[in-house]
Amino acid sequence: MDKSVTVLCVVPKSQREMKMRHQTWQALCERFHVIANETDRNWTSDELAERIGDVDAVLTGWGAPPFTEAIWERANRLRLIVHMAGSVKFLFPDDTVQRFCIPRHITVVSCAQALAVNVAEMTIALMVLAARRLFDHIAAYREKGVWRDPSLPTNFPTINGSTVGIIGASRVGREVLRLLRTFRDVRLLLHDPFVTAEQANELGATLTDLESLFAESDFVSLHAPPDTRNGWDDRRTPFLADERRRHFHQHGAGQTGGHRRFGSGAANPPHLCRLGCHRP
Repeated sequence: MDKSVTVLCVVPKSQREMKMRHQTWQALCERFHVIANETDRNWTSDELAERIGDVDAVLTGWGAPPFTEAIWERANRLRLIVHMAGSVKFLFPDDTVQRFCIPRHITVVSCAQALAVNVAEMTIALMVLAARRLFDHIAAYREKGVWRDPSLPTNFPTINGSTVGIIGASRVGREVLRLLRTFRDVRLLLHDPFVTAEQANELGATLTDLESLFAESDFVSLHAPPDTRNGWDDRRTPFLADERRRHFHQHGAGQTGGHRRFGSGAANPPHLCRLGCHRP
């Protein structure tokens, strides 16, 4: 127990309770002097600047305010920033890392790898659910009151015995590859311009071009950062429509969640799961 160390938790109460077990929070409070954001909203940079004086460590999360120059001017004791989310880029605008973090020897920790494990689990789950057309069956039951709608194809691929294509060897992409290697008789393809064939082989995959990946895969999992996908849909959609992708359907796809599925009319419909993107 060291009550001389002050920890400032910027994360709103609702978000904190979602991310941290009660016993973990209690242990933190018992060991250190903790100042918490007990509201259900994120503080602004000005509000953080008002509170950061004499603080040794800061816990941030989704929607946390960026560390402005006014914050650094008052952060006279700050030595540790723990970000309970993925990317920390938005926390440090302009040249604040070079001007403040590095000269002051401030340690910045991200939970991106821990989150990648959870997102990878969801990716595998979506592959299984999409292949079995659970979302189509739910929609049919909701709209028609029919379970096991005869208009829906009954044949579906399983991960075992399938070819799975991974776009982007990000943290999530690598975790998905790791989980897929536990299945039997799975062929893994990888497209990533920053990965060599040898590196792909170490991940248990075969490096290939994007066209071959889509043409040969039963499942496709997309984990490329948003800034590498500019214009991708416009260029690739015609190709997908030509290569066994006779129908394109989207279920709330987004950067950090959601799922896309191709081929509801195809004999062996390939599926695309699009989830969190974290470049290692």
